[in-house]
Amino acid sequence: MKQKLSSIYGILVSDGFFTAVRVANRYVRKRIVQLCLQKHPIATIQTIKIQTRFHPNRTDADPFKSIQVDPQSITHAITDGSASSWGIVESGSWDKEVEQFKERSYCKAIETLIEQGDSDKLERELAQIPDYSSSPRYSSGGIEERVKEIRSLEETMRRHGYRSQEELLSQDEDYHQKAANDPVPAELNEILVDIGRDGEVLYRWCGQNRLRLAQLLGLDTVVVIVARRHSEWQATRDEIRSTNWLDGLDGETSDKLSHPDLQDLNGNE
Repeated sequence: MKQKLSSIYGILVSDGFFTAVRVANRYVRKRIVQLCLQKHPIATIQTIKIQTRFHPNRTDADPFKSIQVDPQSITHAITDGSASSWGIVESGSWDKEVEQFKERSYCKAIETLIEQGDSDKLERELAQIPDYSSSPRYSSGGIEERVKEIRSLEETMRRHGYRSQEELLSQDEDYHQKAANDPVPAELNEILVDIGRDGEVLYRWCGQNRLRLAQLLGLDTVVVIVARRHSEWQATRDEIRSTNWLDGLDGETSDKLSHPDLQDLNGNE
């Protein structure tokens, strides 16, 4: 919280009052959604679904549907992600303002841990997260405990492959409800992605450890939830949804029918 207030103050000094107000308003709205999801997840999820159905800048898809994608196909990450947005349709250049996922310093630290057994880089990354070691989820040794958890996660994924949150909750609901460390209910704690104008799946938020581990372990699929779609990609969905004859689609659109996000439209889901 202090870090965010400091950031908003910096925007106030550099960009002026109105820009700072817009940023603060966006942050407050996201925090309200996060708190509502934590306290009243079912009611909040239904509210978001209703908003998605009638909002002009929302997708036609179920905002919380999960899809399976090849982890190796997620090569880039957006730079403005959060965990409190679902079903959004947005134009602009945000899908081009990305960074290489595996080149993130945190992802490199995970790679060093797995391939070399060296946890020093990861511990330094975790130490930069505000209040991490004082999280109520951990005792006084928060960073060390988190490293052990990631090691345990690697072993589980190596032995059993990637399992969705639904599968994990069906096995031990109490444990996985408590274990979720992202600001969303455990049921929604899948890897969160955006989809760019050309259908590229971009990492957004949640599940960074799981995604990088899946890539390093060579797993075939991971489960993701789509938070945002570029307006041009949504236009592709709209074209497919409105046609009565898939064979009549133009060649460019027809070539995209195998995309994981379109399986709910072409009868394969």
